[in-house]
This record gives sequence, structure tokens and C-alpha cells, in this order.
Amino acid sequence: MTPVSVRDARRSDAEAIAQVARASWAETYGDIFDAAFIAEFLKANYQPAALAEQAERSSASEERHFLVAERDGSVVAFAQFGIGSRGPELFRIYADPAHYGTGAGSALLAELHRRISGRFDAYVVEVHERNERGRAFYHRNGFVIVG
Repeated sequence: MTPVSVRDARRSDAEAIAQVARASWAETYGDIFDAAFIAEFLKANYQPAALAEQAERSSASEERHFLVAERDGSVVAFAQFGIGSRGPELFRIYADPAHYGTGAGSALLAELHRRISGRFDAYVVEVHERNERGRAFYHRNGFVIVG
């Protein structure tokens, strides 16, 4: 499989990011949440116009990072980091299920860590307790459970 390249998200990536989110949520949360809840959550949080705005704002900020991982010219994963109500936070990181376990998520984290090195000692991320794949990913990448 071709390695991924990581770059800043662009406005033009918004629909691809939304597609990755839809596929990942269906695969990850289909057995955890009701289908109607997933549909409403995606509708509220992954509108392409809003994602395009977030990508643009992040590109002009030192504290926000909206990254995409590309493989063979297609967006296969994304991550969004910024300062939230709890301080520095990884708001979301998702990969297309066809690319789970291929290094896309780890490449996103590596680039994020390169960018925030020396500026933040730690950050928070939230993962559903029943999201076994997500929990395993974070564990493999050195995250620790704090609550």
C-alpha cells in the first residue's frame, strides 16, 4: 500500500473529510449508537461548508491544526487539534475504514506532534469507552487514560 502524505486541510477537502467521517462513524459507532443519532451527529458536525471554514481558520493559526492524510491523491484520514474548554485538545481523528491499520492515523499524530512540539506538554482527547479500535489506537500511540 502506498504511504500517506500529511498536509494542512484545505477548503476543497471539506467533502472528502465529511465522507471519511461518515464512513468511519458508520463502522466505529454502528454498534454503539442508534443510526438516527449517528445521522444527526454527522449532520450537525460534518457539514462541508463548516469544515471548509474550519480548514481555512486553522491554516491561519498557530494554535489550530486541521490535517489530512492523503494516499494516491485521496483524503483517507483527518485530524483536528486546537484549544478547547479543557485546554489543548485533539478534537477528532478519523480514518476511512478501508485504511484502518495502514499508518494514516499514526502519520497524522506524528505530524501534529512535530507541529506542537515545545508548545504543549500534553493535550486531551476523548474516546468512547466502547470504541475498542479507537482505544487501542490511542494506547499504541502512548496515550494514557486519566478519567
